[in-house]
Amino acid sequence: MGLSEKFPEGYELGRALGYPECCIDFFTMRAISFELGTLIPLPETWKMVGTGYVPCPVCNATKTEEELVQGINERRTVEVPFPFYDVE
Repeated sequence: MGLSEKFPEGYELGRALGYPECCIDFFTMRAISFELGTLIPLPETWKMVGTGYVPCPVCNATKTEEELVQGINERRTVEVPFPFYDVE
């Protein structure tokens, strides 16, 4: 059983928000590690800090913030565009 089957509500929400599957997986694994007390903090230089979206290491390394935002908004099914404010 994969993560999406174990945490269907989280995956449904992540998809509705337009987040890539790889990033939903990464976010879910980080949430599990947090519950286990083993969460390793992300560097302050990680993209999109403070937006509620946590890109996976591959997306963080290979995409600009503008590419991430564009992809999220193209996939997003909720009415509010991402991000809710300017990302600096």
